[in-house]
Amino acid sequence: MNKVLGIAAVALVALSSCGGKEKKCCKNDCANTVADATELIKGEWSLDSIVMGDSVKINVKGIESEQPQAMSFDADSTFFVQTNCNTLRGDYTLKGDSIKFGNALSTMMACPDMKVEDALKQVLPLVKTVAFANDSTMTLKADSAYVTMSRPAKK
Repeated sequence: MNKVLGIAAVALVALSSCGGKEKKCCKNDCANTVADATELIKGEWSLDSIVMGDSVKINVKGIESEQPQAMSFDADSTFFVQTNCNTLRGDYTLKGDSIKFGNALSTMMACPDMKVEDALKQVLPLVKTVAFANDSTMTLKADSAYVTMSRPAKK
């Protein structure tokens, strides 16, 4: 009888950890809590697309570039972007799924195709939230724009 009560108590504790006011990670149902987003965002992300309103969609993967066009997030709340021409760097603040980008510094070489960096300079200051479809896909969302990224393939 004590063994049955012990098993029931363990099951009750396990089930109760999924409930309550604060969402927690339970099995595969993991919400973007502060710890989750902070851990998920770290590292390098390949830029996939930038969408601004109904009229502008940039397929970053379709642009030929000598180096990968990517964005990386460090543990010290700084970000770095490598486009096909210039770089951007700055700081960000992450609280839950809310994200805010500080002023970004940029190199300013004149290049034949600057649409990715021009779009990022417009969109990043407007971004309000970050969402993860899984641990390999991320979307930075503004009211009428968003940037999609994915983890680069492991070599």
